[in-house]
Amino acid sequence: MNTNGITGAVTEAGGRIKEAAGAVGNDTGLRAEGLYDQAAGQAERAVGRAKDTVSHNPMSSILTAGLVGLAVGFILGRS
Repeated sequence: MNTNGITGAVTEAGGRIKEAAGAVGNDTGLRAEGLYDQAAGQAERAVGRAKDTVSHNPMSSILTAGLVGLAVGFILGRS
């Protein structure tokens, strides 16, 4: 696991704590902040997983990126 994965897990855990504290204290602002932190943590972990995948499979990552770019170009070119 790289630093993005670790940071994301910590941020997500902190968000869960904030959300629980907000629920107990009836503080909607703290609950919302907790939910935001959870989403940010999940996004950070996804970035970490993507970096790991690219570093372990560089050729398939390049091919996938190329195919996605080709598909987007095809879709945008049709309009």
